[in-house]
Amino acid sequence: MTPKKKSDKPLKFTEARMAQALTDAYGVIETAAVSRQEGLLPLGLSAGATLTADVARGRAVRYADVELPGDSLLRQLRREQGDAAA
Repeated sequence: MTPKKKSDKPLKFTEARMAQALTDAYGVIETAAVSRQEGLLPLGLSAGATLTADVARGRAVRYADVELPGDSLLRQLRREQGDAAA
């Protein structure tokens, strides 16, 4: 099986759903403090989110870059942990 080559293209908000764009995404572990300070979107919350802005290759996706779907249990739990952006 041949591994997929990472795309050099940015994530475009016209691609609509993050689930489609995630084929070109990868995760990086960051501390909770940095994540909160920079408003980073956890990969687990990205399912069903809609991009509202282009995201350059290599830049982290932030809450400000997406519109999240309804108020899921996962989002409620994130807010209980102190993630006000969720």
